[in-house]
Amino acid sequence: MFIIKMFKQSFKFKTLLINFNFKFWQIIIYFILLMLIANFPQTFEAFRNYGTRLDFIIEDFNQAKPYDWQLPNNMYIRGGKLINNGDQNVYVYEHKGITYIINNQTKIDDTNDYLNHIIFSERSLIYIDNDGNILEAFDYVGFESDEFDFSMLNVAVGEELNELYLEFATSIERTFQNEIILFTVIRNNVV
Repeated sequence: MFIIKMFKQSFKFKTLLINFNFKFWQIIIYFILLMLIANFPQTFEAFRNYGTRLDFIIEDFNQAKPYDWQLPNNMYIRGGKLINNGDQNVYVYEHKGITYIINNQTKIDDTNDYLNHIIFSERSLIYIDNDGNILEAFDYVGFESDEFDFSMLNVAVGEELNELYLEFATSIERTFQNEIILFTVIRNNVV
């Protein structure tokens, strides 16, 4: 097998640069294989730590809680869907420079109208950054509890309210974990 031969030849430093016994495609495959092996620890850490996390959502909710939010009482996230119980109202909240839209009913065509937004629609959670780049995750996979009820944030007080807001922020970030892991692995192996 050519990979084993190339591996052995790569330790013969005197003839390393003048050895032309291999085809170009073999050299490319060998290089990619070496790159993947060399980056394995970094790739493993990316999977273990859910990639390069967004972190700004959790950090924003740790720094200050949006105690003035009056979230919808009849909406919750269950089974990978935002259940609105027939409520067609769109709820818009602002916290630390990020706009949160809950129960989005419109198709987002022009991202320039939604810069720095986190949008909860029926089946997906969408993050649009300051440059208009979209990150969309389906089925609310980060919300690991059976049901996340927005009304609980309205009635909770004290430490329970702090824990619920932290769970809310963590769940938002975890929803994007698959996309973030993919981005981190590609970035670590290509760059």
